[in-house]
Amino acid sequence: MEHTTTQIQGITANDLYNQFADLRNSIAEIKQALTSKPCDNELLTREQVANELNITLPTLYDWTKKGLIKSHKIGNRVLYKRGDLTTALRPVKHGK
Repeated sequence: MEHTTTQIQGITANDLYNQFADLRNSIAEIKQALTSKPCDNELLTREQVANELNITLPTLYDWTKKGLIKSHKIGNRVLYKRGDLTTALRPVKHGK
C-alpha cells in the first residue's frame, strides 16, 4: 500500500489543533440538537400527555372520545403520537 504525505503550509500546529477543536464542538452541537428534538412519531402515555398539556386524565379521555386528540391502541394500552398532539393544537382567534 502506498503512503502519501500531505503538507500544510501557512498554519501552525496550534492553529490546526484549534480548527479541529472547533469542528469537534460544532459536530457535538449538531448531534445534541438532532437528538434533543422531539420526534413526531414518539409515543407518549396518557400520563405523559396529560402532564405536557397540563390537564387531568379525565379531560384527556374526554378530548380523545370527542376526537380532539387522536389516540392509538396497542393491546390495552392507549398511546398518543407527539405529532398528533401538535396537529390538535389550533391558533386562538381573538375578536375585537
